[in-house]
Amino acid sequence: TALMVASINGFSSVVSLLLKREGDIHQKSPTSGNSALHLASRSGFYKTVALLSAAEHGVGLLSRNSGDSVPLHLALAHGHLEVASLLI
Repeated sequence: TALMVASINGFSSVVSLLLKREGDIHQKSPTSGNSALHLASRSGFYKTVALLSAAEHGVGLLSRNSGDSVPLHLALAHGHLEVASLLI
């Protein structure tokens, strides 16, 4: 989705706009099971993760992908400690 593309690239202004307009923030990739929050967390985009987690009201924090990882796992695995602190 457009939200996923903006999230993995850290385009926080686009993410903000899409969050106001796009329907399903919880949509996941059919192959990886990653949501927009998974992608932003893995990539280490603090502002994007903050926007997504606020919009989800915490619902997506425990969402698991195909590898059984939650967004926090991905942030930690890629060394994004500031992002991980948002997800705790």
